[in-house]
Amino acid sequence: MTPASEPEAETPQSFLTLSSIAEREGVSVQYAGKLFRILAQASLVESVRGCKGGYKLSRDPGTIHVGEVLACLGGKMYEPKTCERYSGDRRFCVHTNDCSIRSLWMGLQLMIDAVLTRTTLKDLIGSERSVSEWMGRHVDAVAQLVGSEDGAAVTSWSTLSQPTILDSNSDGHA
Repeated sequence: MTPASEPEAETPQSFLTLSSIAEREGVSVQYAGKLFRILAQASLVESVRGCKGGYKLSRDPGTIHVGEVLACLGGKMYEPKTCERYSGDRRFCVHTNDCSIRSLWMGLQLMIDAVLTRTTLKDLIGSERSVSEWMGRHVDAVAQLVGSEDGAAVTSWSTLSQPTILDSNSDGHA
């Protein structure tokens, strides 16, 4: 669910109903309810019952990091126990002692965490273009640091981030 799609996101006093959130985000009320119960348990949103009730952020959007939100909704892409959970038909993965893929996933997770812990909900309030420009400044800075061993240029964010505009009547595929 994107803060940009919430016009009231700029007025933290207003509560939004589950039905209005579900409608704006194109999900069922039941699914929105499930997500918001989890967010409330993590103290990221407050809920109030009654005719003027609903949900609102529990803190200023500039103090809530995207990593916090994703952690309570499902955890990380890679966690140390991942290899134990997906060991195939054996008790332990055959690559437990020497796994190059594990190093790749761990490195990618560290990079993702670095971005998510520096990105707040406030950073996401705006148009796709403004958020893309914000991401571009961060991604291009990382690309300059990482570079490549053979001296080849690293693709810049601006060449990757051209938004795909979908027809509102489409099924979601470009």
